[in-house]
Amino acid sequence: MLFIPADYPGQLCLRRAVVKKLNSIDNTNIPKEILHILSFLGPLHLSLNTRESVFLTFWGFFDLMYRTVFGKKKKLAAKPKPWIVNLLLYLAHGGWQIVKCFVMRRFKNSKNTGYLIFLDLLDNLVPVTLDVYTTLFRGNHLDEYISAVFRLWCIMKRFQRHNYDKIILAFLSDIQYWKQIKHPIMDTLKNNLNKLDEYCVENFHSLVRRHTNAKVNTAKSLRRDALFIDHCKSENNFMSSFAPKKDYPYKKKILMD
Repeated sequence: MLFIPADYPGQLCLRRAVVKKLNSIDNTNIPKEILHILSFLGPLHLSLNTRESVFLTFWGFFDLMYRTVFGKKKKLAAKPKPWIVNLLLYLAHGGWQIVKCFVMRRFKNSKNTGYLIFLDLLDNLVPVTLDVYTTLFRGNHLDEYISAVFRLWCIMKRFQRHNYDKIILAFLSDIQYWKQIKHPIMDTLKNNLNKLDEYCVENFHSLVRRHTNAKVNTAKSLRRDALFIDHCKSENNFMSSFAPKKDYPYKKKILMD
């Protein structure tokens, strides 16, 4: 069975069209594994996009936190880089763990709207976006992962992210269907969930995109550059510059003499 990440409805429709086309032709030379393609929700993209959505929705709060931590003259961009988003989310989560007990004791069961909004943000939205990929998916916790995905669907529905609310719902529908018919794929997911990770593909795609430009506009030239990048990916510039390899000048025969 071949799993292909489906990051938004357009990709999902494209993959379904490809599967339909493959199955409608007598492809006697194509392996059976290739003909059995399943669109699978990309956990890395799910985590990154839900983090971004939560951050941008509560941008005012994170802007105030950013200026408080790094200085009032610092300005937070309207759409910060992903590493800044992750940093502020982790800072908010860590700070909340320190003061949570005191805040809960102070407000108890208060129905104050502002308190409930920030309680939902710091005790629900931020933790689930941080944990869904790094902890639950990579830790191979299928049941908890599915529960977190459902919570993220509720978040994206609230934020009216019309692409992700549909693709997440499609994933949940597939899971419920496989459970209902007792499909063996569920055993595969329980034992090997963390292996269905698109990180290596996305990471290499980022490398290719970073080291190519608009002049690379053909499949042949892109493939050539991708092969070159893959060949050089393990090279260490520091070692090659400051600690170049040198052949040992003495041979065993000379030392023995």
